Amino acid sequence: MELSKIKELAKKYDLTITEFIGTCLIYSASRSLYLFEDKDRPFQLLVPVNMRRFFPSKTLRNFSLYIRTSGRITEESTFEEIARSVKADFAAQLQKTPLHQLMMANVRIEKNIVMRLIPLFIKTFVLKIGYKAFGDSPNSICYSNMGTIELPKSMVPYVSEMIFANGSSIHSPVNVASLSYEDKFMVAFTSALLERDIQREFFRLLASFGVEIVIKTNELEV
Repeated sequence: MELSKIKELAKKYDLTITEFIGTCLIYSASRSLYLFEDKDRPFQLLVPVNMRRFFPSKTLRNFSLYIRTSGRITEESTFEEIARSVKADFAAQLQKTPLHQLMMANVRIEKNIVMRLIPLFIKTFVLKIGYKAFGDSPNSICYSNMGTIELPKSMVPYVSEMIFANGSSIHSPVNVASLSYEDKFMVAFTSALLERDIQREFFRLLASFGVEIVIKTNELEV
């Protein structure tokens, strides 16, 4: 896909690229609701946040947290309604204060003297249970946008495209990742499902917006 076209569409709806693609994913999911069997909880899109944007750090470790945009979606949900909801959720959460509070909550648990005295095998067991209950299970889809990738000019003639994949899981069976390189915008789906309904709806939606798309896929396992 052409990055310039994606930027144009995002600007049209007053969204960032991440917000625009997130809106497209939620809208596509609203046309494939049978894939999300738990109707008692809202649809949740999990989005990783690069914390270096808010807190300068020299660490080589993965310095990131997550925000969520969630809500009840139906087949009657319009693209514009979803876009407004996504924009509001991002605006509320993508701020230094709430991100700092979330980060400090994690640090307090790590520094808690009682937690540090508990044997490692017990903490490992409890954390596995906690992750299963509260990790990715509340999420419907995880979408990670790596942003623009820049290479040394000497390498550019030899690199035509890049792929960034975001692994799927049992609780979050369809995950999505994207990046931009030169004037190309690439989106990769990873799925634990045989059905390709969300992918189909997603690319049909972008095509309806006038985006020229080239699709590459591996052989489906049946």
